[in-house]
Amino acid sequence: MNNILWTGGWDSTFRVLSLVILQNKEVQPYYIIDPGRASNEVELMTMEKIRKEVVRKFPNTKGLIKKTIVVNMESIPKNKVISQKFQKLKESSFMGSQYDWLARYSEAKGISSLELSIHQDDKATFFVRQNVAKVVKADDEYYKLRDDLYNTGPE
Repeated sequence: MNNILWTGGWDSTFRVLSLVILQNKEVQPYYIIDPGRASNEVELMTMEKIRKEVVRKFPNTKGLIKKTIVVNMESIPKNKVISQKFQKLKESSFMGSQYDWLARYSEAKGISSLELSIHQDDKATFFVRQNVAKVVKADDEYYKLRDDLYNTGPE
């Protein structure tokens, strides 16, 4: 099962469709509602439309995209260590606040493999470019945080 942060946008939808249509793999989508983001409702409706259209066009994918786990950002527990590390990263370049609460959510739920889809020109690549390793499997290719980076930084 692949855990994916899905917004209905290009990057995350491409990953979801690639896994489901091309690789016949199950996907567990996650969506975090940010009360300050005006597009929450549109994104959730878009994901539902995509889910239905995929099954219509590719009937063998039925059930592969699991029901989206929707979480309110305000319900994510505080984590002083993660937030301090986030603030430290922000000192070197702009970084959206979602990366703080996404990390806190993953930690709180014990999800060690929650995929974030970004494109090459995304501002987040500044932070991840040197800190990920490419994983190549027979039917898949992706990047993951390097194992030597876990539990590093100021405590």
